[in-house]
Amino acid sequence: MDALEIYINEVERQLDRKVKVVRPDRGGKYYGRYDEIGQHPIPFSKLLQKYGICVQYTMLGTPQQNGVSKRRNRTLMDMVRSMLSNSTLHVSLWMYTLKTTIYLLNRVPSKAVPKTHFELWTNRTPNIRHLHVLGCQAEIRVYNPQEKKLDARTINGYFIGYPKKSKGYMFYCSNHSMRIVETGNARFIENGEINRSTVPRDVKIKEVKVQVPLACTSNSKVIASLVVI
Repeated sequence: MDALEIYINEVERQLDRKVKVVRPDRGGKYYGRYDEIGQHPIPFSKLLQKYGICVQYTMLGTPQQNGVSKRRNRTLMDMVRSMLSNSTLHVSLWMYTLKTTIYLLNRVPSKAVPKTHFELWTNRTPNIRHLHVLGCQAEIRVYNPQEKKLDARTINGYFIGYPKKSKGYMFYCSNHSMRIVETGNARFIENGEINRSTVPRDVKIKEVKVQVPLACTSNSKVIASLVVI
């Protein structure tokens, strides 16, 4: 819910537009509970009502009513699986791979719109000269004000993506105190300079569904259950 509110505010600030319609599925996390009285709103529904946004819930068992988002999710996970299988990154880093996939798709042409998504959002042509191979090894120069003369100047790591709010790169460094490092000073070792193996790995990513207890009513008031996963 917090992510949706951040997105709504960002659209209004950056594009000077209003979010008018949201089409979620009829899951409990979006819809709440329905009985003979009607729908019992949950915080998600109340947030949309607060901003005056029209909600179009899909019917149960009809994912085709929201086919665009379903196909996009499938495309994203297929790309994540492919990128992980052709790198040496651990599967636990799949979230960084997913963010990198979205970063790339926003900067490539699409049949649905005449411009890239980056151009539609910023009115600027995207620059792709800074792109690198996901999972490649790198020699990273990390800023350290306490660095001594004989200390190592670089550390080894793996490229895992691009920071959202900084101009630089993200690396996974297993032997560093901070395993996820952001810096703009690094040498990328790409195109099989070290590991020339081109045999892809078999990466299996499963979608796990977690049932969240629906809200219960007490004296016509909604009491939402707190679930910690």
